[in-house]
Amino acid sequence: MKNAVRGLALATAGSIALGGAPAKGDYLNAVGNPAAQRAATLFTLTNFVTGLTEPTGFAFLPDGRMLITEKGGNLLIADKNGATALAGTFTVDTESEKGLLHVIVHPDFATNRLLVFYYSANDSIGGTDLDRHRVVTVPLDANDKLDMTQEKILVRGLRGPANHDGGALAIGVDGKLYIGDGDTGCNSGQAPEPVQPPTNFFATCLTVPNGKILRVNLDGSIPNDNPLVNSPQVTACGTTCGTDVTGLAPAAGTAIRKDIWAWGFRNPWSFWVDKQTGNLWVGDVGEITYEEINVIPPTGGGKHYGWPWREGPFGHPLNTCQSIDPNAGDCVDPQYFCYHQGGGNGVDGNCGAIVAGVIVDSCDWPAAYRGQFYFGDYSRKWITSLTVSPDRKRITQTSGRHPFVFTQAGGPTHIDTGPDGALYYTSLVAGQSTGTVARVAPKNPAPCPVVDAGSAGSGGSAGSDGSAAGAGAQAGGSPNGGSSGAAGAAGSDHAGGTSSSDGSAKDSDASTGAVSRDDGGCGCRVTSNANDVRTVMLSATIGTLVFARRRRRATR
Repeated sequence: MKNAVRGLALATAGSIALGGAPAKGDYLNAVGNPAAQRAATLFTLTNFVTGLTEPTGFAFLPDGRMLITEKGGNLLIADKNGATALAGTFTVDTESEKGLLHVIVHPDFATNRLLVFYYSANDSIGGTDLDRHRVVTVPLDANDKLDMTQEKILVRGLRGPANHDGGALAIGVDGKLYIGDGDTGCNSGQAPEPVQPPTNFFATCLTVPNGKILRVNLDGSIPNDNPLVNSPQVTACGTTCGTDVTGLAPAAGTAIRKDIWAWGFRNPWSFWVDKQTGNLWVGDVGEITYEEINVIPPTGGGKHYGWPWREGPFGHPLNTCQSIDPNAGDCVDPQYFCYHQGGGNGVDGNCGAIVAGVIVDSCDWPAAYRGQFYFGDYSRKWITSLTVSPDRKRITQTSGRHPFVFTQAGGPTHIDTGPDGALYYTSLVAGQSTGTVARVAPKNPAPCPVVDAGSAGSGGSAGSDGSAAGAGAQAGGSPNGGSSGAAGAAGSDHAGGTSSSDGSAKDSDASTGAVSRDDGGCGCRVTSNANDVRTVMLSATIGTLVFARRRRRATR
């Protein structure tokens, strides 16, 4: 792997209330770039948590504390000062990209204390190559320990013989759980053009869940509006990933994986739901030529997103996907793609293992940096951003990446915003305990609009379905103000895992008559004392003020 160019240090001193030491080894790539040098004067980068062993992701509890997953199976809880405590350990297979790959917070955590996990089950607990990955719920007890005796499996039968293990989790605006699962490997090592027969057909056939985005209810049952629920027959899969499915007889009945929502992905190990639009922003790792970001609308289920027939916007004809599955229509190309090598002709380069991120809407960020999609690359070790269209449905390929670029000692595995509106990301160094969660925030936060949060007797919090808050709880935070996500895993340029956030923790404030501020879009709620913003936002407890951020994720 090439080392990213290192330039001007983003932060060298003066961490703020929620920080810790400046994040050593993380830099803004600003050499010879006046715009990037300007960004370095506007933001502070600090380490929030250090000494992590291969961190794969994080999520925020409703009280503002951070959940952190480590590839080896540990779940940690970090307090507002970044001090961690062990909450529990999963028995995982850690070969290649496998491990504990994601956690999100259940939308009803306040009443059921449930967390949702994606992990690779070790052989000792029944994991096999044909049934390796599990999506489960586990309650967090009153002592902040996982009660593993209450583990409930929601989804299983996810193959995991090698790499491309997926791991993305997110709660959609429809309240359903979305899951990203990789295609199990079987690489061709070939560029998409000239076209050639695939070596892995799992992403294009519909009787195995691999190479797909799955969608289930929060109890693991199948939503009745999933695209394959009423399909009489579908493209069958072979017994191995390399079996050519084009000549197989169709499959029907119980052979159909009716939890499949969208297909044609290589390794969708990171995604995020925009709560404003319901769009799912998916990072899909490419073969040897291109990385992709797919923006999938709520109506995008039942579509084929190209792999293995296409990589980026190249390869077999678009109608190839329709010939495999007529109901899916033509292959859907990505909204953004970038070269593994040098860029050119309006296309970015220096990509290797893309990590989908989040649109930052935080009201206290400088206006020029709000409303952008921040994403990263695990193997190239950078984080940057892209311009989002006004309707938040697409990005402009020709605009390229912005100069707001971090390069790191480790690769990013999860990117999300916190309840304080800051941008957080995990940095993983394979095989070492030098991983971090870093925090990026403006040095001089912009003032957020003042909004009356209402009182306990005259209003309530917004509903989990996004409905308006009751009278007196005017604009009182987000309908699903929590945060979550997870990502990544070590082992290769195409490290697996997952990222994104679920926006799962419900808004629970409007219990006092305090005045808070909201940007009218970001849910960036702070107290009327600007100097106490960040300390209060992560230390406030349920029953006083819970500052919830209006998340654009689904994370997850």
